[in-house]
Amino acid sequence: MKPQRLRSIFTEIFTLWMTICALQACGGRGAGEASVNETGEKAKAEVSKAVPDLDEIVASGELIMATLSGPETYYDYHGAPMGREYAFAAAFAESEGLRLRVELCSDTAGLFRLLSAGEADLVVVPLTKAEVESRHGVAVGQRKDSKHFWAANAATPLLAEALNRWASTFDADKLTRRETERESTRRVVRRQVKPRYLNEAAGVISSYDNLFKDAAARTGWDWRLIAAQCYQESGFDPEAVSGAGARGLMQIMPTTAAHYGVSAAELFEAEKNVHTAGSHIAALNKNFLHIRSNAERIKFVLAAYNGGEGHIRDAMRLCEKYGGNASQWADVRTYVLRLQQARYYRDPVVQHGYMIGSETAEYVDRILSAYQAYGGVSLHTTPSSAVGINGGAHTHKKNRHSGTHKILTPEELSRM
Repeated sequence: MKPQRLRSIFTEIFTLWMTICALQACGGRGAGEASVNETGEKAKAEVSKAVPDLDEIVASGELIMATLSGPETYYDYHGAPMGREYAFAAAFAESEGLRLRVELCSDTAGLFRLLSAGEADLVVVPLTKAEVESRHGVAVGQRKDSKHFWAANAATPLLAEALNRWASTFDADKLTRRETERESTRRVVRRQVKPRYLNEAAGVISSYDNLFKDAAARTGWDWRLIAAQCYQESGFDPEAVSGAGARGLMQIMPTTAAHYGVSAAELFEAEKNVHTAGSHIAALNKNFLHIRSNAERIKFVLAAYNGGEGHIRDAMRLCEKYGGNASQWADVRTYVLRLQQARYYRDPVVQHGYMIGSETAEYVDRILSAYQAYGGVSLHTTPSSAVGINGGAHTHKKNRHSGTHKILTPEELSRM
């Protein structure tokens, strides 16, 4: 093609392009604005469609609350959900025939991200109306004489209306009293405590020793350690019930028992209760096999049995984050205690939030001391190579239970 022809084609293309630009400059702004508005309205419609309102929530059968972990909002206590804000949300969900699901976040920004994305139906933490509206939410659920609200998505007017209607008629004082009593009695175990020894001279700890020995065969533990745990849990009372709902000799929660095919009623049967405890201990032991020391692993398993494996994993992550040894109970115990402080239970590495760590730390201490009193070695300081698992060699040490007397094992008593 000749150069003159190429130049002519280029000139024509350039002229056409300039014409289009001129048209856009003159009349295109209004058209552009209309296009932007249409796109914005379409986006809003898509967001609204993605956020389920009450009718869709009811159809799903599940209400999702986003919250921050804490003693007043929500925490898991031995498998039982606790916290007054949770209790109010559960009462509302029940009034609508819904089950309640909890999503934990580490900060308020995370709560509203879930809400705006339709991944949570409500933000359940005490907020002022200004705090809610500054996040483009709708303040809902104000209780009588309260300046605090929850937050709902602006795209869920039916949910907001239902929650406000419920809050205006619900007896909040009655629920508050019930939760206060529940919190104050969570540690109380209704039981008839038996003697620490049934026949100390003969080395018979309780009438359930054979059950402990059967469980020990499956867990790899000394049966006297399981006996010590049982004494701490129930005082050898098969009818014991805690304020949190744990049952029987080994104080097993019905939700835990269900994992092993055991009903809540069956937990009052001594054999099934101890067998279930043995299964649970064995499962926890397997989950902590990365802790190579038997003596150390026992402490982690006991702590997880009491406080929940998730909470102990959180303490281990914190321990590692702050430079401790996550395989040493003495180091991790520090962070179990610190999970009572907001700075730690809202740390990004923590997945299960607040726990009453002092109870779990004390639980482990008491069992180890009771085990030592029953003739087991001290697991407080003894290395794993010296731990007498399933009848291994024991080194006797004085402790606060033994005084100046040597504690004899059943095997030693039989040789006297």
